[in-house]
Amino acid sequence: MDDSLRQLIEAEPETTPRSKLEPYYDVIRELRRKRRTYQQISRFLAEHVHLSVAASTIHAFVTVRAKRRSRMVYELPDRTATNETFQKHAAPTEKRGSREIQALRQKPRPDPTELPFQYDENEVLKLHTNTPGHE
Repeated sequence: MDDSLRQLIEAEPETTPRSKLEPYYDVIRELRRKRRTYQQISRFLAEHVHLSVAASTIHAFVTVRAKRRSRMVYELPDRTATNETFQKHAAPTEKRGSREIQALRQKPRPDPTELPFQYDENEVLKLHTNTPGHE
């Protein structure tokens, strides 16, 4: 990154937290690890920190941060990285269920002549009960 851009970024002041619970994130997380309910955490914050907050607000706060933590982080490779390094890190991971999909694709398809019905666009679909193997 260019030094002038880096200086501009460093000169930018940090913004204040959007949530009044942000300074107590570690406290809330530790209390949740100790299996405290949101109501108990609300009472704890009111008694010890003098912060009045609803249990539902704490729940929303924890839920949003749990979603953020579970998101996958993607990083761009360094510009000086070789093509081999890029391909190694950028290789797509196997998606859930892809083995099952591949197995279905490789499964032989039934012969249309062996199906227990025949389609004629000018007639009603009829079930043939005398088709071998489908009695």
